[in-house]
Amino acid sequence: MSLFPGGRKKRRFPRVSPEKGRPIRVDINGVDFLEIVYADNLSEGGLSIVAPHEFRGCKIDQPVSLIISLPEPEKANILVAGIIRYISYTRKIFGVAFVDLKKEDRKKIQRYVEYRMKGD
Repeated sequence: MSLFPGGRKKRRFPRVSPEKGRPIRVDINGVDFLEIVYADNLSEGGLSIVAPHEFRGCKIDQPVSLIISLPEPEKANILVAGIIRYISYTRKIFGVAFVDLKKEDRKKIQRYVEYRMKGD
């Protein structure tokens, strides 16, 4: 993984935000919680979620299972395991890295990311 000046890590995959009016729904199940939230951004490697409240029970390196509902034009559901890699309680954001993304689901996310990159 390469670094930007100042030591910031460069992402391996491009991230995109959902289109206005077409949210990416995420059903997330952790050890001590089950929530329906929406993705702030998405890539082949993971996603970021803005929680409407602080998630008590969320911990770095905690495994979670996700159902990601991509909006049109992809219109697909993806079931994937992940690991919480980042938490900001002040901003109410956390990041999840995908663990076992299937090849066909990776392609769905790739198509969605390409679509969004053309639209921005």
